Amino acid sequence: MTDDDKVNLLLGVCGVEIANRAAEHVRVWRRLARFGSTEYDDRFAFTRAKNVKDFIVGLITQDLNGGALDAWLKETGDVFDRSAAVRHQMTLDFYVDDFQLTLAVSRNRVYPQERTEADSIKIQFMQPPPDPEHGYVHGLRKLGYKAGSVLIRRLDAENIRGWGACLTDGDAS
Repeated sequence: MTDDDKVNLLLGVCGVEIANRAAEHVRVWRRLARFGSTEYDDRFAFTRAKNVKDFIVGLITQDLNGGALDAWLKETGDVFDRSAAVRHQMTLDFYVDDFQLTLAVSRNRVYPQERTEADSIKIQFMQPPPDPEHGYVHGLRKLGYKAGSVLIRRLDAENIRGWGACLTDGDAS
């Protein structure tokens, strides 16, 4: 399997509510564009991604599993007690009604006098503006369309690392 095949599998499993719509939904997920700030953090591959494939591959093969993001998360805890438990949150959320993919990572530093300071990174991919080849119109929920759920899948850090095994194993191109 190529990296494209593996990313399609991840999107097809995590990005659909109804299995027989997986191929259609994967095409939509793959068209998502980076939303918001175009600034990125040089330390992390996933923040430089402009498309969903590069985001997933960079996050899993470069930033996690001993990469820069793991190192960043391990810098947390009580600044005076390195044995303190590391507290952090990482979620990769698939919002199918709006076709939005969001990764949110945060870490807390604990200081004396019970003061804490949070660092966070958030990156989003959303639908590009509609054009003649673009079949999905972003924002139908705002026009009164309703669906059972917005968030259909939330992967936490261990889920992401688990899925990452398929990208880091073998000779993917």
